[in-house]
Amino acid sequence: ALETADGPRRARRKLARKGLDYVVLNDASALNAERSSVTILGADGSETRLRRQPKERIAKDTDRDYVMTAAEAKEYGIVDEVIDTRDATDNSGPIAPVK
Repeated sequence: ALETADGPRRARRKLARKGLDYVVLNDASALNAERSSVTILGADGSETRLRRQPKERIAKDTDRDYVMTAAEAKEYGIVDEVIDTRDATDNSGPIAPVK
């Protein structure tokens, strides 16, 4: 969704009106540019920002069949940290981040 003003609000309305799972929002600065920043808005209220990525990479990364590993998602900037699973017998205390 290319929006020139009030982008997130308009994109969310489009998402609901069309019954979509996700919509990728960008603005006019994306026109004729090699890199772009986009926001992926989810019907569940989620919001993910991809900053200054080559357009080819955004196209690949927003392909509905593209799945990243946890490490790839961290490197890409979608997640801040990857957490390890707990031992099934110990459900007390916080989960330790993977270094």
